[in-house]
Amino acid sequence: MDEAEITEDVEDEEEKNDEEKSVEDEEHKDKAEGPEDSISQTKKGPSKASSSSSSSRASSACLKAKAERAALMAKVQALEMKHALDMQQAQITAKGERLAIEAELAAAEAKVNVYMESESLAAGQEP
Repeated sequence: MDEAEITEDVEDEEEKNDEEKSVEDEEHKDKAEGPEDSISQTKKGPSKASSSSSSSRASSACLKAKAERAALMAKVQALEMKHALDMQQAQITAKGERLAIEAELAAAEAKVNVYMESESLAAGQEP
Protein backbone atom coordinates (compact mmCIF):
# COMPACT_ATOMS: atom_id res chain seq x y z
CA MET A 1 0.00 0.00 0.00
CA ASP A 2 1.55 3.26 -1.05
CA GLU A 3 1.31 6.65 0.66
CA ALA A 4 -1.47 7.87 -1.63
CA GLU A 5 -3.68 4.91 -0.73
CA ILE A 6 -3.00 5.38 2.98
CA THR A 7 -3.76 9.10 2.74
CA GLU A 8 -6.98 8.28 0.91
CA ASP A 9 -7.90 5.70 3.58
CA VAL A 10 -7.20 8.21 6.35
CA GLU A 11 -9.31 10.87 4.63
CA ASP A 12 -12.17 8.40 4.04
CA GLU A 13 -12.01 7.28 7.65
CA GLU A 14 -12.01 10.88 8.93
CA GLU A 15 -15.02 11.67 6.74
CA LYS A 16 -16.78 8.57 8.06
CA ASN A 17 -15.94 9.57 11.64
CA ASP A 18 -17.30 13.08 11.02
CA GLU A 19 -20.54 11.62 9.67
CA GLU A 20 -20.82 9.27 12.66
CA LYS A 21 -20.22 12.16 15.05
CA SER A 22 -22.92 14.18 13.30
CA VAL A 23 -25.35 11.27 13.65
CA GLU A 24 -24.36 10.87 17.30
CA ASP A 25 -24.97 14.57 17.94
CA GLU A 26 -28.43 14.31 16.33
CA GLU A 27 -29.26 11.22 18.41
CA HIS A 28 -28.08 12.94 21.57
CA LYS A 29 -30.15 16.01 20.76
CA ASP A 30 -33.24 13.88 20.09
CA LYS A 31 -32.78 11.96 23.35
CA ALA A 32 -32.45 15.13 25.38
CA GLU A 33 -35.76 16.39 24.01
CA GLY A 34 -37.75 13.15 24.04
CA PRO A 35 -39.15 10.73 26.61
CA GLU A 36 -36.21 8.36 26.12
CA ASP A 37 -34.27 10.59 28.51
CA SER A 38 -35.66 8.81 31.58
CA ILE A 39 -33.51 6.81 33.96
CA SER A 40 -35.25 3.54 33.07
CA GLN A 41 -34.28 3.96 29.42
CA THR A 42 -30.58 4.48 30.20
CA LYS A 43 -30.29 1.12 31.96
CA LYS A 44 -31.13 -0.83 28.78
CA GLY A 45 -27.49 -1.19 27.65
CA PRO A 46 -25.02 0.52 25.42
CA SER A 47 -26.53 3.08 23.11
CA LYS A 48 -25.95 3.27 19.39
CA ALA A 49 -23.77 6.30 19.99
CA SER A 50 -21.40 4.48 22.37
CA SER A 51 -21.06 1.40 20.15
CA SER A 52 -20.51 3.63 17.12
CA SER A 53 -17.98 5.64 19.10
CA SER A 54 -16.04 2.51 20.06
CA SER A 55 -16.03 1.27 16.45
CA SER A 56 -14.84 4.73 15.42
CA ARG A 57 -11.98 4.47 17.94
CA ALA A 58 -11.13 1.01 16.59
CA SER A 59 -11.13 2.32 13.03
CA SER A 60 -8.93 5.21 14.07
CA ALA A 61 -6.51 2.85 15.82
CA CYS A 62 -6.46 0.64 12.74
CA LEU A 63 -5.69 3.62 10.52
CA LYS A 64 -2.90 4.71 12.84
CA ALA A 65 -1.44 1.20 12.75
CA LYS A 66 -1.64 1.16 8.95
CA ALA A 67 0.05 4.56 8.76
CA GLU A 68 2.80 3.41 11.12
CA ARG A 69 3.27 0.24 9.08
CA ALA A 70 3.53 2.27 5.86
CA ALA A 71 6.07 4.59 7.48
CA LEU A 72 8.15 1.61 8.61
CA MET A 73 7.98 0.09 5.14
CA ALA A 74 9.26 3.38 3.71
CA LYS A 75 12.11 3.32 6.24
CA VAL A 76 12.99 -0.25 5.23
CA GLN A 77 13.05 0.77 1.58
CA ALA A 78 15.26 3.77 2.35
CA LEU A 79 17.61 1.60 4.42
CA GLU A 80 17.90 -0.92 1.58
CA MET A 81 18.77 1.92 -0.80
CA LYS A 82 21.38 3.21 1.67
CA HIS A 83 22.94 -0.26 1.95
CA ALA A 84 23.09 -0.54 -1.84
CA LEU A 85 24.80 2.86 -2.03
CA ASP A 86 27.22 1.88 0.74
CA MET A 87 28.12 -1.28 -1.18
CA GLN A 88 28.67 0.71 -4.38
CA GLN A 89 30.84 3.17 -2.48
CA ALA A 90 32.88 0.31 -1.00
CA GLN A 91 33.36 -1.19 -4.48
CA ILE A 92 34.46 2.19 -5.88
CA THR A 93 36.91 2.64 -3.00
CA ALA A 94 38.32 -0.87 -3.53
CA LYS A 95 38.71 -0.23 -7.27
CA GLY A 96 40.48 3.05 -6.54
CA GLU A 97 42.88 1.35 -4.13
CA ARG A 98 43.57 -1.42 -6.64
CA LEU A 99 44.16 1.11 -9.43
CA ALA A 100 46.66 3.01 -7.26
CA ILE A 101 48.64 -0.17 -6.55
CA GLU A 102 48.49 -1.24 -10.23
CA ALA A 103 49.84 2.20 -11.17
CA GLU A 104 52.74 1.76 -8.71
CA LEU A 105 53.38 -1.70 -10.13
CA ALA A 106 53.40 -0.36 -13.71
CA ALA A 107 55.86 2.36 -12.68
CA ALA A 108 58.13 -0.22 -11.02
CA GLU A 109 58.00 -2.42 -14.14
CA ALA A 110 58.88 0.57 -16.31
CA LYS A 111 61.91 1.29 -14.09
CA VAL A 112 63.02 -2.34 -14.32
CA ASN A 113 62.73 -2.19 -18.12
CA VAL A 114 64.79 1.01 -18.27
CA TYR A 115 67.52 -0.52 -16.05
CA MET A 116 67.57 -3.69 -18.15
CA GLU A 117 67.84 -1.68 -21.39
CA SER A 118 70.63 0.45 -19.99
CA GLU A 119 72.51 -2.67 -18.81
CA SER A 120 72.17 -4.38 -22.19
CA LEU A 121 73.34 -1.21 -23.94
CA ALA A 122 76.26 -0.96 -21.57
CA ALA A 123 77.07 -4.63 -22.12
CA GLY A 124 76.83 -4.19 -25.89
CA GLN A 125 79.27 -1.26 -25.90
CA GLU A 126 81.91 -3.05 -23.89
CA PRO A 127 84.65 -4.77 -25.93
